[in-house]
Amino acid sequence: MIKKTVLGLFLVAGMAACSGPAETPVVRADSYFDLVGLLDDQTSLLIKQGVVLEKKLTANGEQESMSLRPDSEEQLRAELKLFYEADINKLGLDDAYFTEELPGINGNSKVINTAKKAGPNVRMIEYDYSLGKLSQIRVLVEDKNDIYTFQKEMTMSFESLDGKEMLTGYSITGKQKMVMKSDLDFSLQGRFSR
Repeated sequence: MIKKTVLGLFLVAGMAACSGPAETPVVRADSYFDLVGLLDDQTSLLIKQGVVLEKKLTANGEQESMSLRPDSEEQLRAELKLFYEADINKLGLDDAYFTEELPGINGNSKVINTAKKAGPNVRMIEYDYSLGKLSQIRVLVEDKNDIYTFQKEMTMSFESLDGKEMLTGYSITGKQKMVMKSDLDFSLQGRFSR
């Protein structure tokens, strides 16, 4: 049963990765960090470098691994689809988040966008900087109704390479609770190798 769940999650992730971009472009406001622009730049750089993506999925203790070499920017964007969906620069959200800038010590700092009230599924996005360079993005997402609760934490890690921030990996961990079904805990980790 658990094995089928793990395989089912891989199939869903695979289908999401194979689906093309939406036909209707999303109208964007530019009130917050340009996450979509960053992801577009990163997918272009990663494809030019011919990276290999190593993925490991864990669901309720069962693990599956796979490796692939994305052959187009579209394929890599599909792999990062959940991060694209976390963009808060959408029309109607231009005043939905508090923005805090926290200076740190030893050259570290943070910018945090936190939802002002219930409503947006993206509850918080945190951008960590080291010596002025982006080092990590952390996103908390929550979706709930009377039937289910779905929570996930997503992170992307960056390293400075030749003066540019390069995406080195990502992780998505979450929990799903549904009425009359067993809880599902899952984790997906992706690592880019050059």
